[in-house]
Amino acid sequence: MILYKNLLIVATVILLLFSILSIYYGIISPPPLVTYTTDENFISESGVFLWYGCTPRTLEWAGIPSIFIAYFLFIFQCIIHIITHFSEIHQLTDILKVFDDNAYYYLNHREEFILWERAAQIVIVGIIFFKTVRFIIKASHFLLTKETKIVIVFLCICIETIWVSMAVIRPEAISGSLFIYLILRILFTEKITPQIATTIFILFIATVAQRLIFLFMTPFIIGSLIVHLRAQKISFRTYRNYFLVILFAVFTLIPFIITDTFVILKSFFGVIFIKMHQSPMQTYFNYSFIMDFLSSPVNVFFTICTIIGTWFLLKVYPSKIIILLYVGNLLLFLFTSLKSAQLYYSHLFPATMMSVILIGFGFIGIIHKQKEAIKNKLVLIFCMLLVINSSYGVYYNNKKMNAEEKNLSDAISWVKSLDNNETIALELDFDGFIPKNLACLEREKKANISEAYKIDKLSKLLKVSITDSLQRVQAMPVIAQAFASEDEKLMDVEYQVLLKNIQSDTSKRFNTYYFFDTSSMMSHCMLREKAYQQFEQNQYHYIITTKKLNQYQPIKAFEKDGGAKYWVYENKGFKKVLAE
Repeated sequence: MILYKNLLIVATVILLLFSILSIYYGIISPPPLVTYTTDENFISESGVFLWYGCTPRTLEWAGIPSIFIAYFLFIFQCIIHIITHFSEIHQLTDILKVFDDNAYYYLNHREEFILWERAAQIVIVGIIFFKTVRFIIKASHFLLTKETKIVIVFLCICIETIWVSMAVIRPEAISGSLFIYLILRILFTEKITPQIATTIFILFIATVAQRLIFLFMTPFIIGSLIVHLRAQKISFRTYRNYFLVILFAVFTLIPFIITDTFVILKSFFGVIFIKMHQSPMQTYFNYSFIMDFLSSPVNVFFTICTIIGTWFLLKVYPSKIIILLYVGNLLLFLFTSLKSAQLYYSHLFPATMMSVILIGFGFIGIIHKQKEAIKNKLVLIFCMLLVINSSYGVYYNNKKMNAEEKNLSDAISWVKSLDNNETIALELDFDGFIPKNLACLEREKKANISEAYKIDKLSKLLKVSITDSLQRVQAMPVIAQAFASEDEKLMDVEYQVLLKNIQSDTSKRFNTYYFFDTSSMMSHCMLREKAYQQFEQNQYHYIITTKKLNQYQPIKAFEKDGGAKYWVYENKGFKKVLAE
């Protein structure tokens, strides 16, 4: 088959095309706000402020390799700055000031930093996929026939979920591509030596560090490696030595296990508890999610292929224990996930990656009894459809994000056109996009470290009754207060950097107040009704809201289809006071 003979070249070309597509939508022509989601900022700021000794945010993801990318990008920027301004460096404090200056620049230009992170992510995932393709092509496992290799290669390099995530700084792209590579190495390596097993497990640690939910796949990874190794005559010393290497890798790739143990436990298990119990379900499983998934013909076809592929591998795979571990781990994960009241496609990401192999064998099983000529055409059509489907997925996602962000982007541009130090109340959507003036930063910094906010947050996290929260929190062990305040500590450092440099910054800034439907665990966010009330009391010159105020006539409206709509109202009774 011509395609098989040139499989490496064809796969490399497709990888390059997808990478170019990711570069275009992620770097050259991103959405209007550059960021696809505000979550992207959590990873970059965590990497930058590791240099300040701050615990990263969102350790339940955890995106630690991506945080390290940001960490090294920041030090690289600082080193370049030191080299180019070497004549201005006279003492150690001058070097440390470079870090402050670059941190201040980052806080005011987050989008530029995110673009560099995306470039690094695209390169890393491209390399992982290339190694995956080479492994599949060179593998001599009897189950990997020519047609199977072609289908598996295309399925791996055309995973829509990964390519949609490629232009976004989130954990999925790196963790997904790594996990696919590990699955293939375990299932189709003829003999796994202790050295190979150690490499696989270290890569699995990196996968877990990037997306903690892959921890649930540990039974398959460890169990399969044990099955591969137990038939070999391996000394206890060899096991001990490789175990020490693995232990070192754990603490290197996930150092926060040691430095922030309770933060990781709180973040990970706290998020799981919320998703499982956020709202009661009327059914045993989340049938609304299941029906939404099955509403797509592509998903239905892939589900059928998965079932056929599972049956085929259970029947012919040489190690029944390994394949039972594989299928059993997948089914157990699906069972527990589908019982969650709050469920998104990203929550089933490990199951999606594990299904890729099953889909490949399922499709081969469907066309198995066809004539050779017809079989080759079906394989070619299937591969072409995979490329088209993923390309369209990337295009559609970018188009959707452009539409969703257009109104917000236009509203932000309008705000920035106002007079310096203007006082405005805004939806929480705007936070992070509007430059804050001195009065705003001082107010938010004070709220961030206030005792009242700390008491309120601890009372909710630790289920302390509000009526006696002050007394109970004061008697609470110090460690409880420490692991519950990592976000506030990071924010406090950011406020310090901003306040230290703002006096020398002559750019336009604004006195902004933010509101939302709830203000739980958000120090500088007020309730919507309170913001409306204070607007009527002449405390803001403008208010920008997603809900129309009947007693006012909007002076500006952002109402394009696709995203949230915003209306701007002016209080003409407001007396403007410039911030000192």
